[in-house]
Amino acid sequence: MGENKNNYIKSESIFESERLYLSDVINVGDFKKGQANVIVAPCHTGKTTVIFEKIAPIASKADKVLVLIDTSAGKEALLTKEETEPYSEAWLENIYDDNADNGEWGTKRRLSRFYAPNGVRIMSYHQLGYKLEEHPDFFQNIEIVVCDEVHNLINYLNIERGKNKIKKKEGKDELETPCQNALNELARISKQSEDVPLVIIMSATINKPILAFDEIGVKLECFDYSDKVTQDKTHNRIYYSDIRPVLENLPLEERAVIFVPTIALMKEVAVFLDDGWRNVCCLWSINNEKHKMTNEQINVRNDLLKSHRIPSEIDVLIINAAYETSININNEEFRTLIVHSSNPDTQVQVRGRLRHDIDKLYLHDADHEHIADYFPEEYLDRFIPSSETKKIAKKMNLRDNKGNQRKWPSIARALEHDGFVTKKLKEKGERGWRISKSA
Repeated sequence: MGENKNNYIKSESIFESERLYLSDVINVGDFKKGQANVIVAPCHTGKTTVIFEKIAPIASKADKVLVLIDTSAGKEALLTKEETEPYSEAWLENIYDDNADNGEWGTKRRLSRFYAPNGVRIMSYHQLGYKLEEHPDFFQNIEIVVCDEVHNLINYLNIERGKNKIKKKEGKDELETPCQNALNELARISKQSEDVPLVIIMSATINKPILAFDEIGVKLECFDYSDKVTQDKTHNRIYYSDIRPVLENLPLEERAVIFVPTIALMKEVAVFLDDGWRNVCCLWSINNEKHKMTNEQINVRNDLLKSHRIPSEIDVLIINAAYETSININNEEFRTLIVHSSNPDTQVQVRGRLRHDIDKLYLHDADHEHIADYFPEEYLDRFIPSSETKKIAKKMNLRDNKGNQRKWPSIARALEHDGFVTKKLKEKGERGWRISKSA
């Protein structure tokens, strides 16, 4: 691929005596046009605060700053802040006007009653992609664009490509590609140093965006503040393969947040936990036409977005990808989190929704790389007849990528990979195995 032209600036480790946020350590003077300026920092370290307190002030006016966000929930959460305003056609037309800075909003004064002149503008990547079709010069007169949770732009782009690949095979018209439009335009302005906004990218999971921008020839400069800010603690990480035993062993008094990728599985988990003692609530996208949320669900969602707290009557909150980013949960009594996904980015992002230290983080181990966490201890350090290994495989119910139940040889290989010692042997004329944690 040739020489890597992208710089990666890693901050020095420090020993903090008090909590340090991104706004305490960032230097916005380091950012430059002609590149994508990538801010890497963990969740709950003040990335949103930095936008309003450090980044927006370097623009001539707050309304010359555009923040792009991934989800409807994230957009709504940002719009609860007094420093923000939603995207509007009136705003765009006014900043297009060459005389917009003269205090009279130029020749488009007919729009003035619909236009709030102050406030950072908020819109989604999808919105931007569609608006670029109507306004190819969209970024004219915008001074700063902040791309928040940009890893999801790449995820959505891959979904677009996958759907159009199917459409093409079927001989049907391809769908619109707003996310591709958004990425192309962000790439274009990141490559130029004049008459374009300063491009700033923010995320706790930045690998996908870095690869995507690098592939299309965008220069990146990464500013990694991970070691300079204070991170929330996770006291225990517990890996699992089958979610059912985790749910069965969840104490009644333990309040929890559970991430589940599909609505069908969310409903199954909710039914499993609804024993008459717990109050369980599921939240998925408000824009899902096939699965409409009830008024109760919508009320919980709205309360969470406004107050950053799960209502007191809810014992278990189940969420999916619509709330993987952007929402904040400040209830410190929720100290258990179950993430039913083996995607590392999803695990990091969902952990970041709870804005405090937690006691237990359960992580789905789909590839069985952490089988040591859930291999039944009763089978360790004793002779296991070959006839019994089939029972173990059935009991563990591990599945491969196609959903087939793994047989014992595959389980034994996973155990070896995770540091166990496996030995084939023969006792009293019967072949079998011995599994140990050490030789």
